[in-house]
Amino acid sequence: EKGLEPLSEWIWSQPKQADVMVEAAKYVNEEKGVASAEEAVQGAMDILAENIADDATVRSWVRRYSLDHGILTSEAKDTEVESVYENYYIYRELAKKMPPHRILAINRGERENILKVGLDVPS
Repeated sequence: EKGLEPLSEWIWSQPKQADVMVEAAKYVNEEKGVASAEEAVQGAMDILAENIADDATVRSWVRRYSLDHGILTSEAKDTEVESVYENYYIYRELAKKMPPHRILAINRGERENILKVGLDVPS
């Protein structure tokens, strides 16, 4: 235990007019393995991520938001290789507007190791 739970709670509360690095500096403790304010912030963010991941309501909201606002992207792993997936070598489209056949084609391209696929979700 690095003692960063209070910092994660402080970050979660989203205080206005506060500097996270100033607050994080209070948690620097080399004996506990926190050598810098940056490490304290990263540790607190890891705690927050774990707490969010454990909350089914939040996971459901994030999943719905990602599907409603996410942009599916694909790019070629090697642009020199000719394939039936060339239409998707540089591709972006709102995921919820994509027809099923296009999603399936991109999935096949990824499975065949031709495309790299991602989902960009606006914050």
